[in-house]
Formats: sequence, C-alpha cells, structure tokens
Amino acid sequence: MKQHVIVRTASGKVLRICQTTNTVTQTRDQLAELWEAIEKINETIEKPQKQAKMKKATTPDSSREEIKKFYRLSKELCKRTGEKWHVDHTVPISMGGLHHQDNLQVVPAEWNLKKGGLSSEAWDGEYPDWVADYKKEIGL
Repeated sequence: MKQHVIVRTASGKVLRICQTTNTVTQTRDQLAELWEAIEKINETIEKPQKQAKMKKATTPDSSREEIKKFYRLSKELCKRTGEKWHVDHTVPISMGGLHHQDNLQVVPAEWNLKKGGLSSEAWDGEYPDWVADYKKEIGL
C-alpha cells in the first residue's frame, strides 16, 4: 500500500512529496515523476502571486500585444532548441522594474535562474541564426 506525504510551507509552497511503499527502493523514474508533481503544484500556487506582482508593475503605456511577442519568442525557442527559455525582466520587479516591453528580454532559463531577482543585468549571449527572421515575422 502506498502513502503520499506532502510537506508544505506556511505559504502553501510544496517542499517535498514522499512516497512510501512496502519496499524501500524507488526507481529514478518514480523520483522524476514525484519531482515533476512538486513543480506542477508549486507553479499552480506561485502563478497567481506572480500575476498579481506583474499587474502592479504594469504601466498604462505597457502594450499587452508587445509583451505577448516576448512570450511567443520564448515558446518558439523552447520548441526549436529543446532547451528552456524564460521571459526575463531586465530590471527585476523585485527591484522596482516594470512589466513593460522595454524591460523584457528572452534568455536561457539557466542564466535567468542564476541571475535571480536581485540583479539588473542584460543577457549578452547569442540567439540561434533563425531568431532574427522569426523576430521580424512576429514584429518584435
């Protein structure tokens, strides 16, 4: 018989899901599935909080259509490269940055996670060759 134990912080963020069975050994696949479940639960909890912060940081001259183009480019990069890409606030919202098209950049997820919300840094890496044409195509 399997039991699931979910450990949450006071804010509801899931720290750990433990699956106990009659056998102590768990395969890597099982652990990977549990990790994915934790990530999905955390995204569900954090998404409304993040949306509220962005709404407060949006100005009247922010263009929803222009902002969507950054997210479209990020999705296309993920699809074509097989790697994760993020839409990053060059000046993080936590440092007073705005959710505005002039404060956004599409960056590799790994770089963005290292940067965190405490650095106001522009990415100086290079996009794949096809990106310039794609940006023109979507009007970015």
